[in-house]
Amino acid sequence: MVDKRSSNGKVDLLVVDDQCDEIQLITNILHHRGYSVRSAHSGKQAVEIAQSDPPDLILLDIAMPTMDGYETCQQLKSDQRTRHIPVMFVSAMEDVNNKVRAFQVGGIDYVTKPLQFDEVIARIEIHVNIRRLQAALENSNQELAKRLEELDQARTVEREQRYFAEALRETSAAINSTLDYNEVLDLILTHLERVVHHQTANIVLFTEGGDFHIARARGYQKFGAVRALQQLKFDGELLPSWKKMIEDTNPLVIPDTQQEPSWIDIEGFEWVRSYASAPIVNKGEVIGLINLESETPNFFTSEHLTRLQIFADQAAVAIEKARLYDETKRLAITDGLTGVYNRRHLLDLGMAEYERALRYRHPLAAIMVDVDHFKCVNDDHGHPVGDAVLQNLANVLSENLRVNDILGRYGGDEFLILIPETTYDIAIAVAERIRFQIETTPIGGNDKPICITLSLGVAACKCTKTLDDLVQRADKALYAAKTAGRNCVRGFHD
Repeated sequence: MVDKRSSNGKVDLLVVDDQCDEIQLITNILHHRGYSVRSAHSGKQAVEIAQSDPPDLILLDIAMPTMDGYETCQQLKSDQRTRHIPVMFVSAMEDVNNKVRAFQVGGIDYVTKPLQFDEVIARIEIHVNIRRLQAALENSNQELAKRLEELDQARTVEREQRYFAEALRETSAAINSTLDYNEVLDLILTHLERVVHHQTANIVLFTEGGDFHIARARGYQKFGAVRALQQLKFDGELLPSWKKMIEDTNPLVIPDTQQEPSWIDIEGFEWVRSYASAPIVNKGEVIGLINLESETPNFFTSEHLTRLQIFADQAAVAIEKARLYDETKRLAITDGLTGVYNRRHLLDLGMAEYERALRYRHPLAAIMVDVDHFKCVNDDHGHPVGDAVLQNLANVLSENLRVNDILGRYGGDEFLILIPETTYDIAIAVAERIRFQIETTPIGGNDKPICITLSLGVAACKCTKTLDDLVQRADKALYAAKTAGRNCVRGFHD
């Protein structure tokens, strides 16, 4: 109910009666007593007035043509706009049944004619005050409900933020609990669901040359998109969304891909309707992306994006730590010049392989490789060229070996190869293949190509007791090759 006195200082009444003289009499008296009075001459007109501008109270006659007071009151009470207006019946009918019916249809009072206006005024004031108190209570209840709703929303937000903080903390602890690079990537994808809900997710990592590969992915089986993801390639530039994130290092959300002009449909990914991505940034450079997709439009929001970027920042730290650890491990076990195993790690791997061969009585062969007249290469062409020769030799040796074969720089210009599951005769053939390839493949120098040759010694662990015995026999065979004039292969025979 609107309190009319808040605007004009007077209670607003509507008098409904089909008798003009009655209306005039009541209106004059009520005006004189300080009320604002409007009138209606029929039930229909009363309903229309009340619907357009509700009064504070209605004085309603019962005996009216077409629509009597009872029906008028019923219509008022059945309409959400007018049901709150108090209705006081005014009638010359004193029968109890009439009064009972008046209350049944929604009236709040019943006064009989001829009117005793002091009584009428008193009753009007009572009902107006009651309605005003009801309205104030309703407003208070609405305000309380609003505040409770706001409080509930605040609690929900606080609960979600607390859950997010806990999930983020636990996720951070998990992905930082290991320094294994592949395990870190697995943990990132595993814990991502706790931070941002999604249907599919992938981690894209960029190479120094600007290319990319999908390092990890999950959820694509449902959409039959596993193969499409594995074969993902772009002709020319990257996707516009990826390019933008690489340039400004900011996350990106596309609520509905069908409403985004820059979105490019890719075969196998037509089902994607909502997309979110955050760059993995290390030292100001984007090294990868965390991509999320959903088949539901408007699935991802700005709040999701904020959470995803926080997670991506933590992932970047974990990835960098794991990468540095891998690099440290690699540097600890590899030769800095050639990239093959250094002597210590070579012998550590060799010891394990030798013990396995001895335990299961499997063949194991060793090839000792030495560059002929390497000192002359350094003296005639300089050490940078000598370094290039060793690097080229390491590449050729690697290309001629299997995955399980062990290659390392033994010292200076000497390399040692340990070949599991290989007999003496096969090892001789391998050594000869390497010798021939080096002899027939000149190495580019500053002035002209440089031709080098190799001396190679081969031994097998048939009668040896230790790895050291095997290496010494290969070394003796190498000495025999040098004694025989170099650029040849010799083997050690018991």
